[in-house]
Amino acid sequence: ISIPMLHLYFSEMKIAVTKQHLAKIHLSGVYNLCQWNDNEFISAGGDGQLLLWNIASPEKIILIQKLPAQIFSLAKLNDQLLIAGCINGIIYLIDIKEKSLLSYQDSLAGSVFDFLVLNETYFISAHKNGSVIYWNSELEQQFKLKIDSNSLRSMATENQSQLLMTGSSGKVFWIDALSKKIEKEINTLRNSLKNLTRI
Repeated sequence: ISIPMLHLYFSEMKIAVTKQHLAKIHLSGVYNLCQWNDNEFISAGGDGQLLLWNIASPEKIILIQKLPAQIFSLAKLNDQLLIAGCINGIIYLIDIKEKSLLSYQDSLAGSVFDFLVLNETYFISAHKNGSVIYWNSELEQQFKLKIDSNSLRSMATENQSQLLMTGSSGKVFWIDALSKKIEKEINTLRNSLKNLTRI
């Protein structure tokens, strides 16, 4: 199918949206949503709150933690643990079942804009200073790599062998997961790219 046909197909699509529930619980902007399971998701934002929502019962909202800074990024590490990244560069490890803060670590790399979970004990964070940091589930830094002079905003992977990263420079970087080296980069000639999504 050609690109013009794709454009025509999507421009002709109509989607009916019905508002089921409206709740204003966060005191400022919501910056991230993280699906926890089939029925629940977690929201985070500028007020530092981590809230657990149930899709079937949206009026039942549970406060998991109140962190002392704006939360920019969230990721599910495993069935019990959540990681949250803040504007001040601190990463928090939270036990969702116990609603407890287990530990935290300052990345010393600026705001945490995104996480990429590689497995249940290993993840990567993307930062304002253009670095990515590899961590274990104990929040111990394993490896740090400077990718760009501008902030990194988003990461994605098609498989475990190649990682894609992008950010404020408008470039897309391909990283070899094993060697942790930049394989190639493409300048999209855009001022900033905020998100990469696997489709």
